[in-house]
Amino acid sequence: MENRIVKDAVIGFAITKEGGIIPLTMGWDGTTDEYCLDIENIEVISVIPAPPGSLQVLGLKSNSEVYSFLGYEIPGADSPDWEKKLDSGIVKEVEA
Repeated sequence: MENRIVKDAVIGFAITKEGGIIPLTMGWDGTTDEYCLDIENIEVISVIPAPPGSLQVLGLKSNSEVYSFLGYEIPGADSPDWEKKLDSGIVKEVEA
């Protein structure tokens, strides 16, 4: 099995009172990530739309069962080589 790169549409960002920014994503099948929309013990003060065409990028190494958060692709901004970033090991594991 090869490494796998997955890109989900970012439709907005929730801004929290604590200063956090939580991406609101949508998968290829039109479902939203429930964990992003069901926020407990966090006060959301605003939700802002993402720039059109924004993507959240996750990677799955061939020897792993856990996805890693690689970053975002936003139109007009440079993006790294996602395969190289995944292979570098400088990533954050996430639940997919």
